[in-house]
Amino acid sequence: MLTLASLISYNRRRPGEVQAISLWLAHIQFFICSFRCGKFVPVIVPAYIKPLLEFITDSVVLHTAGISTSNYVFANNRSGVIRGGYAMVVMTNEAPLTKPERIRGTNMRRFMATMSQGLNISAQQQRWVVDHMGHTLDVHNIHYKSTLDVIERVDISKLLLMMDLGQIGHFKGKRLDEIQFEELLGQTQSGATSEASERQDDEAEQEEDYLPELPEEDEESLLIFDHTKKRKRRTSKPRHKWTHEEIDELKQLFDIYFRKDKTAGEKAVKKAMERSREREGTVWQLPLKSIKSKVSWLRLHKK
Repeated sequence: MLTLASLISYNRRRPGEVQAISLWLAHIQFFICSFRCGKFVPVIVPAYIKPLLEFITDSVVLHTAGISTSNYVFANNRSGVIRGGYAMVVMTNEAPLTKPERIRGTNMRRFMATMSQGLNISAQQQRWVVDHMGHTLDVHNIHYKSTLDVIERVDISKLLLMMDLGQIGHFKGKRLDEIQFEELLGQTQSGATSEASERQDDEAEQEEDYLPELPEEDEESLLIFDHTKKRKRRTSKPRHKWTHEEIDELKQLFDIYFRKDKTAGEKAVKKAMERSREREGTVWQLPLKSIKSKVSWLRLHKK
């Protein structure tokens, strides 16, 4: 019974197919047993079972036990066979298992069929599995589809989560089975962190005062009023004459502020000056207030 139960569990075979193997097939490495629809399915014999088969099919042993030598491999002394289902029940009950009733031929066949659908196997490999199981491809896809449904639900959940979080663009060109939930959660956390940082910068910049650069004709006529003195014309240093190259560099450094129509604060201007210096530009050599005013003027007068 141990040998019979081992072959059934190893091959995920129906108990009735293994128990009816003829004696003349015992000398080859695998058996071909008849399937109930007229097909023949393989029963692979592991190396550790071969000595057991050689013993129970030995003519001397069969004669001593009173079993016919022209009978079945798993024959009894009444011209019948040992039932494979009964062998599975006896062996699993004697083993130290928590739930031995779950180790049955039908359950193991269902487990193999459903687990194979969870793997990324080719059509030819799927045909091999179907031939080994002894059923048709329609039976394989229809009756053993529980695990496949779970996988489909997981992939659809990924798609819905990406759409909800607006992360479709980050995974462009990837298959759903290549995307892990950890990547989605990582994108969400990084996006939340950058959004919070940007919000803090915006709040800090809004608190800063800025002086928009006025047109040349307005600047020349600008007067400063003093409540205790007569008004007088403002005395200022010579204005910096901006070149086209410097303006283009400003537009590149502060592109995000122009697109979002946001005010660039002192902190943002300092970072832009550092980037200009790293790129060997010219803007970093100018005064901070002059850069800040010019950026504000460009933002207000952008087309």
